Amino acid sequence: MNSLVKLEITNQMLNCRNFIRSVKRAALRDNGKIDRKELRTMRKLARATERYFRELQRLSK
Repeated sequence: MNSLVKLEITNQMLNCRNFIRSVKRAALRDNGKIDRKELRTMRKLARATERYFRELQRLSK
């Protein structure tokens, strides 16, 4: 695999982790707590992001 492509995959993997953290911070910033609707949305986003992350891991090997 091209080293630049591998580097981009690694960057995307880091972005996945940062995305989940940013979503949590945004939910907390709104009113200081995470309500049920926000929690449900965060879980869906976390699952989708984790699937994407695992696929990136698979491709980078």
